[in-house]
Amino acid sequence: MRFSGKIFLISAFLLSAVLMAQNQRVRYYEAMDAFEKGDYYRAHELFESYIKGEIPEDDLYSSAKYYSAESLFKLGELSGAISGYEYLVNRLEYTAYRELALLKLGQIYYTEERYALARDRLIRLNKEYPWNDSYGSAAFWIGEAFIYDKFYRDAVEYLKDALNSRRTNQFFTNTIYSLAFAYESLGEIDEAIKFYDEILSFHKESDFYASAQIRIGVCYFKQGDYDLTILELSNPRLNELPLEKQVEAKYLIADSYYRIREFDKAAEMFKQIVIEYPATKFLREIKYALAWCYFQTRQYADAYNSFNSLVSGTDSVSVNSYYWSGESKRYSKDLAGAKIIFDDFIRRYPESPVRYDAEFNLALISFEEKKFDEAERVINDLLTSGDTRIKARCYTLLGELSNARGDYKNGVKHFTDAISISSEYPETDAAAKLGLAISLHFAGEYEKSIKQLDDLVFTHSGYEISKVNYYYGENYFALKNYRNAIDYLITAGNSNSAFQADIQYTKAYAFFNMRDYANSKFAFLDFVNNFPADLRISDAYMRLAESYFAEKNFSAANEIYAKLKNDTAIPNKDYVLYQSALSLFNAGKPYDAIVELRTFLKDYPNSGFMLQARYMIGYINFELGRYLEAVRNYMAVLPDSSKNPEIVPLVLYSVGDSYYNLSEYDSAVVSYRTVIQQYPGTQHAFDALNGLMLSYYALGENEKALASVDEYLELNTVASKADDIFIKKGEFFYGVGEFETAKINYSEFISTFPNSPLLPQAYFWLGKSTQMLGEPDNAVLSFTELFEKFPQSDFAVSAAIEASLILRGDEKYDEAVALLDKASELYKKSARYPEIIFNKAEIFVLKGDQGTAYDLYDEIISFYDANVFSDKARLSKGKIELSAQRYEKAFNLFMEVITRRNDDLAAEAQYYAGLTLFDQEKYTDAITALVRIQSLYAEYDKWTAMSFILLGDTYQKLDDKKKAEEMYKTVIENYEDAKLVEEAQDKLDQMKKIKKPVKKKTDDKAGKTKQPAKKGGKK
Repeated sequence: MRFSGKIFLISAFLLSAVLMAQNQRVRYYEAMDAFEKGDYYRAHELFESYIKGEIPEDDLYSSAKYYSAESLFKLGELSGAISGYEYLVNRLEYTAYRELALLKLGQIYYTEERYALARDRLIRLNKEYPWNDSYGSAAFWIGEAFIYDKFYRDAVEYLKDALNSRRTNQFFTNTIYSLAFAYESLGEIDEAIKFYDEILSFHKESDFYASAQIRIGVCYFKQGDYDLTILELSNPRLNELPLEKQVEAKYLIADSYYRIREFDKAAEMFKQIVIEYPATKFLREIKYALAWCYFQTRQYADAYNSFNSLVSGTDSVSVNSYYWSGESKRYSKDLAGAKIIFDDFIRRYPESPVRYDAEFNLALISFEEKKFDEAERVINDLLTSGDTRIKARCYTLLGELSNARGDYKNGVKHFTDAISISSEYPETDAAAKLGLAISLHFAGEYEKSIKQLDDLVFTHSGYEISKVNYYYGENYFALKNYRNAIDYLITAGNSNSAFQADIQYTKAYAFFNMRDYANSKFAFLDFVNNFPADLRISDAYMRLAESYFAEKNFSAANEIYAKLKNDTAIPNKDYVLYQSALSLFNAGKPYDAIVELRTFLKDYPNSGFMLQARYMIGYINFELGRYLEAVRNYMAVLPDSSKNPEIVPLVLYSVGDSYYNLSEYDSAVVSYRTVIQQYPGTQHAFDALNGLMLSYYALGENEKALASVDEYLELNTVASKADDIFIKKGEFFYGVGEFETAKINYSEFISTFPNSPLLPQAYFWLGKSTQMLGEPDNAVLSFTELFEKFPQSDFAVSAAIEASLILRGDEKYDEAVALLDKASELYKKSARYPEIIFNKAEIFVLKGDQGTAYDLYDEIISFYDANVFSDKARLSKGKIELSAQRYEKAFNLFMEVITRRNDDLAAEAQYYAGLTLFDQEKYTDAITALVRIQSLYAEYDKWTAMSFILLGDTYQKLDDKKKAEEMYKTVIENYEDAKLVEEAQDKLDQMKKIKKPVKKKTDDKAGKTKQPAKKGGKK
């Protein structure tokens, strides 16, 4: 088996000489003397001579019989030795030498591979002499004998007995190893590993250490734990093993790398074996495995060369190598070379198990060459082969053929036929199920396609992951479930897919259709950068421009529209030019926009956007304050309004707004009344009512303003609109600052329309009106009533926050927190939940409980990172860190906000970043940070003014009085915030050691009649 030199092992059982009996005869002594001197031939003759003259019952007789047999054993005369030992065992039942004879017989029979006899004698020894000094060793040999006859379960029983008899077992480590081997042979791998590991852990100096190391590696390999196989078989002590065992270990390492798909490492190991062990009997198998590694890593040229080097011969390696050399050619796109090999393979090996595969590959080659009819002919011939596996592959390829022809109905049929017989062939079954899902998708059966993909994932998890996720995404996109589509497409794009362009394009459109323009922008940008030659590039640029437009990055949008105007692949140039004009206007280039719109009207007079373009010229003039020009442009829309009648009320309403801003209120009244009278029930009529009331108010005709509401109700008799119109009274008075009258009207509305869906709105503005009147308790009452009565209303969250702010201002922190606790429970799924949590955190800061506030800020940052309150939370956390003088943490938080935003929050964060540096006395760095506010955030007066004040403080610290004075004066002369102006003046006065009154700005409109605010227009 695994042990050499068995005679040597048996010699380990030599026992000490038997005590000589008294009155021994001279001849006996001479025999023993010769035995002890190693003269076994003479000893045997003397013992036999002695035996002939003695009576069997004599004590020395059994001794002489034993040593006579022992002498023959020493001389290698095993047959004669066996006869002597058997005589003792069978004829001299009561002699002490019978025990020794049984042991010797067991050893000899084992050596002669007569394992049944060996077991019999050793079992008799341990059964009849259970206290014998070799009990454990005998049990070991019994187990070994069972192993040789492959009776592993019996072997385990005796080896465990040997293990438990350590005192009498000279082969304890051998026993552990053999027990592990028996368990391994039984397939009880965990038990085998346990005993192999015992040798590795506690018998490191044993001769079995290296063997146990390789066997435990084999066990892990059998369990499929290839990483542990590699770990165990990489032990340097395995170099102590015979060469073939070393080859086996390295082969298993390479095979393990192959199975965990680390093909490069597997190939390196196989190459190492080929180089270091060229004489191994496994050389061809190893070269075959190396060829497979090349194939798996798509090194098809190397794979072909390796397979081709093994084709000479008739063994299975040769035949399979020839077949796979053809596959290597096919995968390397050398279709002609592959076809030659497969044709020749079929001729040379007509009885090969892969002969039909070769024929099928010829069909595949025709398919890849788009010779569909030829492919179909080969497939139809193969369908008569009777080979179910090949038939399943044929039906699958027929499905692919149908899909390639656009015949998805037949594609569904063929893939279904394949699935009906492919369950025993996982690769084909998976391909057929995926093909069916694709056919269903293109046939418009999106739900069925998803179910088919679900079945594929359930039965063949991990198959073609990228393609599967891509078609999940395409199906969900077609079903307008864009969120699911995006999730699957992102997963599909994480792998090296052959259709990355399709994935990116569909993903970009999914974001676009969800109106997630921030992400659609990035997705389309990736597409145009990565796939510039794609046929969809023009459309992608168009959607990229629209994404920029929707994100209000109008300059970027206009740059793309400018390019698209010259793109011949764009079918709707009028739309591009129109959007270009809009982007110019919104980018702050109104005059350029007007020029573009006039060009549009000249080039595309019949465009569907013609009326909109004329209207936009008017609107831009309106925004420029050129109201009379706006009126002329608006009126130019009306002659052709029959092409789009819906634009007329918008035009007339906009004319009214223009007259209103020209202070021509009578003309405004005429326009608004025209809208109300001629287009009752429209939203524009409803909006015109607002303008009409404001116009009457400007004319000092408040009674007419209120009467216009009643007139509107007469013209718009729809009962459901009564509450809409009535509430306009409250809106009107609130808008003109008459909060007491607004309060009365809102209260009247609540009592008049107790079932109106506008009640939450009325309660909210009642609360705002009482708040503006300085009645905080009544305001809280209105807000709380709204929150409790109408928790599902859009106004409810606002009401809870407004009430909490009032309570916070009155230092009723516990009441405010209790209210926000209720709100946070109700609106956990609301988009405004982060706002609720943020306001609660701000209250805890005021209470001095910064720990709780900190936790709430962290919750917002962790779970609502895309929400604006995430950055507000970072800003507030930064302020806490700053107050605690943890400057580094504070500065990092402020910088996070700055890098994420470009609005007022970024300006505030930039200010506090400067303040953090100032507090650390890093004045030069503080100046750099504060100057950034003036260059990047100049539109935010509060933070620019505060930055100038802090710059003044900084220059004072640097003893640059002139610069400091300049900073303070900048605030005093250019900003209107009275508190900041006063602070700057105080600091300037302190510098000069004199007190000067704060400079007051004169109101050039003093004494004039207060005019109503200018009205804004509508797009």
